Amino acid sequence: MEKMKVLLYVLCVIAITCVVTLMIFVPDGGYKFSTNKKCIETLNSFGWEVGRRPIKTEAVQIPDTFDVVYTDYNKLQKDSGFDLEKYKGQKAMRYTYIVKNYPDVDAGEIYANVLIIDGTVIGGDIMSSRLDGFMHSLNI
Repeated sequence: MEKMKVLLYVLCVIAITCVVTLMIFVPDGGYKFSTNKKCIETLNSFGWEVGRRPIKTEAVQIPDTFDVVYTDYNKLQKDSGFDLEKYKGQKAMRYTYIVKNYPDVDAGEIYANVLIIDGTVIGGDIMSSRLDGFMHSLNI
């Protein structure tokens, strides 16, 4: 009977360890901890303070040919030292965070987006959630 209790205890500890490990390394949307860390480090390097986890993750397709909208969007990327030209036709993951330190408190809720392909940050932007909002480069 005592051996059974010890075995049950060991199995419970293993199960709890597995659950905690999955929660840390594959939280919410299935993103990897290292990717999340890379996104936050990138945003911090531009001076942005964000939450510990993205509020949204989604796959986005970078078009093969840039229209006027994507050409303008790529200008934002170039302002931050990125260039989406070399990623035309590829699928990226967009990680969206809530910005905690946007200087204009009347701007509404502000989001930071980071684009990643194969573990490499390829771009990002800062945007307002308001209907009459804005989008600009990651530069403060």
